[in-house]
Amino acid sequence: METYVIEPVFRNLAIINVILGGLGLVFISSLFSKNKDSKHVQWTVITSLVSSTCFFISAIFSTSAITYTYYYNSTSVYHMAREIPEAISAVFYFPSVTIFFIGFLFLSGSIGLYGWVFSRKVGIASSIAAIALFVTSLIMAIVTFLYFNFTQFK
Repeated sequence: METYVIEPVFRNLAIINVILGGLGLVFISSLFSKNKDSKHVQWTVITSLVSSTCFFISAIFSTSAITYTYYYNSTSVYHMAREIPEAISAVFYFPSVTIFFIGFLFLSGSIGLYGWVFSRKVGIASSIAAIALFVTSLIMAIVTFLYFNFTQFK
């Protein structure tokens, strides 16, 4: 993987992570206006907090990869500069994407639980949406990991 391919990938992943982490924090703040003693509210707050934490950790991994890529490209000799970005990508990409998908799964769980705070009908609808989101993200994670395991890091 060339340097010019790695940097935009990590930059976009970091931006997406920060936006989704903020979305999880918005869920938490909106739930504080509801009944705090409800078990649905407590579990929704917990899953939103875990998803936000995962997104922000993944953003840190992505930002670190960008930083290391720029550092090695500016200080390394030419023949090493081609090998370093591949090593950086191999080290930072897997944890960043793994934590991203864990956060995405917890976000889908909090979306599913969020509807139960209001009523049974909204809870059923939000649970169906969360299951669809969960299955889609799981398929996306499997395809992503298979693609990068078989094509990029051999």
